[in-house]
Amino acid sequence: MKIKIFLIIMIILFAASCTKNNPANPLQNTDNVTKNNADSDNTSSKNDISSSENKTSEPNFEDDGYVEFRGKAKSIAKKLDGTELTEFDPENVYVDINEKDKSAVVNIPTPFYFNNIKLDNSKHTYYSSDYRGKYTLTMKVENDSITEFQFIIFDKSENIKYYYETDRLYKLQKN
Repeated sequence: MKIKIFLIIMIILFAASCTKNNPANPLQNTDNVTKNNADSDNTSSKNDISSSENKTSEPNFEDDGYVEFRGKAKSIAKKLDGTELTEFDPENVYVDINEKDKSAVVNIPTPFYFNNIKLDNSKHTYYSSDYRGKYTLTMKVENDSITEFQFIIFDKSENIKYYYETDRLYKLQKN
């Protein structure tokens, strides 16, 4: 009986250490798509679109060079033809921006990674993709908030787009 308890404890400790060493879990965004992607359905002008290049698959947020924003976003699921499937309760949205690396992580609750983030108080659109789908992030980063936030997830497996929108995400104050 003691051996079984010992083995169970060892398995739990092993699983905990694996989770601790890989906080992003296997769901990380490693492919980024540039603004020249022909599949993009964004019709913004060239000046409003910022491209993302795959320089790092996972930004480093361990130093003090990051800013956190959070809020609630309206969420809607639509078919590719635009037919609305359902509107969900407002969803918690967290955006971590590493000012030093100019990278961002959007957590809804799964993390989605974007590079080459511009912090110039202008509205920009960023693209990325991975094996799960394609992602479009539009936002304006201001001193104390993110405004005009829209995040679109195209789920390849379901052929559905999920839209998350809010007027403002608020900057979290560090303790």
